[in-house]
Amino acid sequence: NTVLDDNKKLCLMSGEIIAMSDVMSMMFEPMDLLVASPATVSRCGMIYMEPEQLGWNVLLDSWLNKFKGDGNPPPPGDENAMEFQFTEKEITYIKDLFQWLAEPCMAFLRRELHEMAPSVDAQLMRSLMHIMQCLLSEGLAKDFGLGEDADAKEKKMRKQHIECSFIFGLIWSVAKTGVDTAQEKFSEFLRSIMDDLDYIQETYPGVINALAVRQWTRPDWSAEDREADAFKGKLTLGLPLRGT
Repeated sequence: NTVLDDNKKLCLMSGEIIAMSDVMSMMFEPMDLLVASPATVSRCGMIYMEPEQLGWNVLLDSWLNKFKGDGNPPPPGDENAMEFQFTEKEITYIKDLFQWLAEPCMAFLRRELHEMAPSVDAQLMRSLMHIMQCLLSEGLAKDFGLGEDADAKEKKMRKQHIECSFIFGLIWSVAKTGVDTAQEKFSEFLRSIMDDLDYIQETYPGVINALAVRQWTRPDWSAEDREADAFKGKLTLGLPLRGT
């Protein structure tokens, strides 16, 4: 606690004392204060924030901005080039994918399934982004499908890589926290809502209530202000048939 006093002296187990300067401050981000002593609490200013209040969309925006590019291939030999980049249209496309399935799947997980270990939404979404990043670092490596010289096949494959990495990441992040029976139930739910979002209202009205609490808005793929090549609510590649 001495480091939190006005003299700001850090006393180590070895007996060494390290003095902090006046312009230095310390910030702690604990999960809770179960082991914090009254002396520690009295020396700190507290800001309480639940993960649900922050949400996961800020994590998605930060991740997308990290790989936002201008759509042109990096110069040859550029060691500082990003491992891959998203164009403006691809960023919009990815946000549509998350809006389409992320919230319904997490609401279904919280409402209808049992997890092997407790999790929070931001943790699951971050895992999804990490999985996508690992897959796309190979699928969209460097200059694949970028620039005016890229052919239509490569550009179409970029979209397919994004879709496949999203679905793969969604299954291995959100779906895999449940027990065995929960994973089978999640598989049926995911296949059904990918075919028609009305399935939620018809089969799981409790999930609809959970989505209302989450302030989820069902996407309108037919809106007039959407571009012609924007996501339409159907994947370029269909899901594998059951049993294959």
